[in-house]
Amino acid sequence: MKKYIKYIIMVATLIFSTTKTVYAIDDSWYKAYDTTKKDVYSYPRFLWNKKAYAIGALAVIGSSFLIDKSVRNFFIHNQSKTANDIANVVEPFGNYMVMIPLVSGISFYGYFTNHKKLEDASLTSLESGLFAGAMAFGLKTVVGRERPNYTNSSVHFKPFKIEEKYSSFPSGSATIAWATITPYAVYYNKPILYAIPVMVDVERLYKNKHWTSDVLAGSFLGFSAGFLFSQNHLKLFGKDISIQTDGRSVVLTAEF
Repeated sequence: MKKYIKYIIMVATLIFSTTKTVYAIDDSWYKAYDTTKKDVYSYPRFLWNKKAYAIGALAVIGSSFLIDKSVRNFFIHNQSKTANDIANVVEPFGNYMVMIPLVSGISFYGYFTNHKKLEDASLTSLESGLFAGAMAFGLKTVVGRERPNYTNSSVHFKPFKIEEKYSSFPSGSATIAWATITPYAVYYNKPILYAIPVMVDVERLYKNKHWTSDVLAGSFLGFSAGFLFSQNHLKLFGKDISIQTDGRSVVLTAEF
């Protein structure tokens, strides 16, 4: 149970942060907006309206169950000291206990240095990280999938089994990394930042902490939350971003 203390804290923080969050919306003043509640309510509507995106993502996640074992075996048989060192450097970017304090600190820096865009991006990152992390924790509990470092079976589940051993799906690290980094990538129009959560995804597979489908599911949860919340908040600035798909590809467009 001790291993789940961080998730309990995360859920409590999310609940207490739903009343008022300060967002920088112009160059003159800071105003409080009851945005968190609206963002949470808009999440299922966003996925419903973006059916091609949601169905495509779920299809990829579902299909990835077929390659869970082969990907796991590939990484198990391709270990090296250099790769271990890189994985250790990348790992903190998926750690809730690192990323939440980090983005909170960056938001304070933005506030005290009058960088309103940085402050808002960081607050959006904080909000999406808390929300997506809470969703990931809930799914972990309900699904109860056994981690690959405990079993050779990719289809061993014990729903509602509150143990670290049965908390594989979805990957919390992938969720946190995508949820906290995506707002910065969107606000600053820097797709290169997505390399960070991608590396976290690979790190979880390399260290045999998750199956491929776990990582893809976490990435989907985290990216969707980070993107949607950024979209909602940027509309306060008179900006807009959107996801477009033709059934074969997904394109992220931004208007600045």
